[in-house]
Amino acid sequence: MKSSKAKDRLSQKLGRQPTLAELAEELKTPLGDLLNAIRCTRNVGSIDAQSQIVEESTILDLLSDERAMTPDEMYDQIELNDRIDQLRNALDTMDATTKHVLISRTMTTRAQLSRETGLSHVQIKNMETKGAYRCRVLINSQKKKEASPGAEPYSFECLEGTPLGDIAGLV
Repeated sequence: MKSSKAKDRLSQKLGRQPTLAELAEELKTPLGDLLNAIRCTRNVGSIDAQSQIVEESTILDLLSDERAMTPDEMYDQIELNDRIDQLRNALDTMDATTKHVLISRTMTTRAQLSRETGLSHVQIKNMETKGAYRCRVLINSQKKKEASPGAEPYSFECLEGTPLGDIAGLV
């Protein structure tokens, strides 16, 4: 903008088109900076313009979004979300204390959980073991149910009365 006004002023003053050196002097700008500015303003085009590299595509089509997920990453994200949903569903079937122990255990020690819940370390360890096993069974039975829709859902009645040591051996 500034350079075009200066160019018009100099053209009237000189009676001809000014040279780049004269224009740079008029603008009190180094010649290299003026050349870079002129170079930057040339060849301005639309992002929706037809690409000369790939037929039937626009320049926008050729630009990639670095944040965009690849198909493999999308699949992994969907699978991760499914697993999280399955774990949530499994946790929802448990009593509040067991659910709290399983969720909190990743961020706290058994000693802290013992103080919070009033349970012994051994009781917390048993709750973790039985709860983790229960999650695995529920998630696996859900997978089997999805694979064969007519199958009966898994019941935990068979675990009632089973010594915890036997359940831990199954894990």
